[in-house]
Amino acid sequence: MWQSRAGCSFSKSSVVSLLILAALTVPDGQSVESSWESNQKLVGFACASKHLLERTALRSCRHLRGGGILEWDVVEEEYDYLAATTEKKGDPGDEEEDDDGESGEKESAAWIYETALNKDPTDPDALTALGRILEAEQKDFEGAERMYVAALQKYPTHRLALYNLSRLHSRVKRDQDASIELLQKAVESDPHFYPAVHQYARMLQSVRGECSEAERMYRMASALRPSSGPLLSDFGSLVQGSGRDPALALNLFKQAVRVSPRHPDALANLARALEDTPDYRPSESEALYRTALKADPAHIPSLCNLGLQLASAGRPSLSEAEALYRRALALNPAHVETLCNYGRLCHERSEVGQAEELFEQALQVQPDKVEGLNGKALAVEAGAAQRWSDLELGTEYDEDFERRVAYADSLFTKALALAPSDADTLCNRAALLHAHRGAA
Repeated sequence: MWQSRAGCSFSKSSVVSLLILAALTVPDGQSVESSWESNQKLVGFACASKHLLERTALRSCRHLRGGGILEWDVVEEEYDYLAATTEKKGDPGDEEEDDDGESGEKESAAWIYETALNKDPTDPDALTALGRILEAEQKDFEGAERMYVAALQKYPTHRLALYNLSRLHSRVKRDQDASIELLQKAVESDPHFYPAVHQYARMLQSVRGECSEAERMYRMASALRPSSGPLLSDFGSLVQGSGRDPALALNLFKQAVRVSPRHPDALANLARALEDTPDYRPSESEALYRTALKADPAHIPSLCNLGLQLASAGRPSLSEAEALYRRALALNPAHVETLCNYGRLCHERSEVGQAEELFEQALQVQPDKVEGLNGKALAVEAGAAQRWSDLELGTEYDEDFERRVAYADSLFTKALALAPSDADTLCNRAALLHAHRGAA
């Protein structure tokens, strides 16, 4: 949001139109100063000569949780995956009891599969199940990979071996492309294998951005598991992110919460979707975020979004908002949305040095984050303005001031190259040109 100072009588729409015209990217070979000269009349008219625009630090960053690279447990918990992959092939009477209970049962399961492999070293089911035990219980990832690869050498379309190896590539080796290819083979091997279909949809959405194919997979998964809360939430995030049908996304989130009332992603996504409805009530979203955090105190999207909601409400909520941002960053120091929102909070408290540092951290993770570029530019500009306010009236701008203003303008220009019609960047750059190139 932005507003003109007292004395300006222009309508919001007319001022925005003039600012968009004035905030065009500086042409190649033309200096910021000469660009200002060509736009000075437009900006001056829009701002009623010497009145400058007041504007917020940057557009807020809300985290909509959907898809996912590492959150395989969300899918597997529903499927009771470990039980399915460690189904015992021996006689229950052959199992040895020990005082360790569950641990003894897992050791017995491993022993059964090792015994089966002694009889047939190429048994793909035994290789796959033993690999899963090595991976999940013993954290022997290299041994697990050998088991999965051996199973696929014997049976190239073994759905569990493909799925397990895909998860290992994603979580351990961080090779998401290889993981997606293996998931695709698992789905082709058995289109009714729900974990592979759901996870394939998630990764197509979050890694490759192939929304059409991801939607097709979500619909396939929905036919297999129509009352899955995590699936409904993921599908809703895809629809919400596309902007194609907000009403459908909202309905999917409501269904997800109805069937999984303590699923944190579903709760946080519903809270986020409600913020865009005409009858939005902040208290309702806040309650959903807090419920999500009761279910999972380490749920970063809820920490980020609740912090933003409290920060937007102003004092006395700012201290809790900052605490939520700090909790989120302690869990994931590279969470871009939280870094941007925390930077926004610091900027609004005139802590421009810390704000600039937070936006820089966000840009190191995601260099093309428009909100990060916009926020850092405004923090740099604010630092320049503080420097100028320390100079005596009538003195010329010093070199550091000129350098910071030029740097801020280059950040705005980069943001506009990524999103040419972004209203926040257009307004912010126009205001920078006016405030530091034409204001008397």
